[in-house]
Amino acid sequence: MAESFDLQRLNDGRYLTFQVQAAAQRLCDNLDQLKPGAVSRLQADAWQEASNWSEVVVREVYADIAGDCSVAGHCNLLVAPAEITVVRNASYGRRAFTLLHEIAHFLQQNDDLWADGALSKQKDFGRRLEEQVCDAFAAEVLLGSDHPNRILGDAPISASSVSHLFEASQASRSACCVKVAQLLPCEGWVLLTDLEGTVQFAAVSGNRIPPRRGTFQGPDHVSQVAGRVGTSRQEDSWVTFPSGNQWRSLYADSVRDPSFRYVYTVLTDEVPPWLPSYTQRRPVLVDTSWDCHVCEAIYNTRPSNCGACDEPRCPRCGMCACEQRASERLCGRCFLVHGIGMFEGSSTVCRECA
Repeated sequence: MAESFDLQRLNDGRYLTFQVQAAAQRLCDNLDQLKPGAVSRLQADAWQEASNWSEVVVREVYADIAGDCSVAGHCNLLVAPAEITVVRNASYGRRAFTLLHEIAHFLQQNDDLWADGALSKQKDFGRRLEEQVCDAFAAEVLLGSDHPNRILGDAPISASSVSHLFEASQASRSACCVKVAQLLPCEGWVLLTDLEGTVQFAAVSGNRIPPRRGTFQGPDHVSQVAGRVGTSRQEDSWVTFPSGNQWRSLYADSVRDPSFRYVYTVLTDEVPPWLPSYTQRRPVLVDTSWDCHVCEAIYNTRPSNCGACDEPRCPRCGMCACEQRASERLCGRCFLVHGIGMFEGSSTVCRECA
């Protein structure tokens, strides 16, 4: 593995933003060795490049954008060739980001050194780390490492950074959120929401848990205020998770997209870049959050342990480490493959579509 990886931290379930970036760069380097020039061709036209690969089959489906994943797509590795499905009800840029995200799933799971040496040693079997690396890979292909720095210059990172990066590049809003999260000097969140404060995409800096797409952040959230008046800054904001639990108190900066359809929000629990460095620091809360590797429910505190495996049992789907990696099932309505925790009993329709 690359020398920049701190394997001990990876094995402990903690990792830093630079380690996620290094893993994404590893995927790019390995892909270019296997298929010379593939990364550049993916940047130019991801659909055309992927369609020429014999290892994967790419298809688009029309379905509502719903579900637990940060992107509207799935990579089915249980068939050969692997099948990547992308929901078509989104902009071209968002679909390209989704396609690259799913390609990164394929690349990670076919890299035995990475999958066995890092992902398998995570307490959640690598689900969260794998998702972050997928987002980082998509952003790296679409934006590269130098382009964001040239656009943003020395200006302090804020919500406006996402807007400037999107307006000056051809990348998707999701890719721009990921890149700005990587540039944050502290742990935090970068959210893309609608004007009402419902998450459309979430990127994180460090080991934070992103709220799932479709999670409403609550009345008078900083993103909702910015949706009404254009901009908003707060020093006692929050991130709301699907369980209803919140991470607070957070510094927050929000700005409305010029399209009047979206809002970009940056949240940190440490003094943010847009405030003077001499701002009094608040005590940083200890991260006690826990998320289920099957149904992806997120809780502020760790649930009670299973008596057999001594690992938490999810209050939502009832799964624990006894099942290890849960099997998957194809939803007959949205045509996406989900973990079995997304289905009621033997139902062939996932919870989001039922």
